[in-house]
Amino acid sequence: MKTKLVPGWLRRTSQIALAVPMLGLFTQSVGSDYFMQYLADVFISVFQSFGTALIHLVVQTFLYGGA
Repeated sequence: MKTKLVPGWLRRTSQIALAVPMLGLFTQSVGSDYFMQYLADVFISVFQSFGTALIHLVVQTFLYGGA
């Protein structure tokens, strides 16, 4: 048997009240310089990996023919 000790409206209200500060913390951290630097480092790493893989493919095709 399912019991409702906490009404639904109270549960939703408390979840919203707890989510608002978390949302503020998230938006503040996303706008920070540290996050932007981290994001730039991730993009640089991805582009370097893609470039390395592309150069490897071109060199392998040039030296050994079609792979």
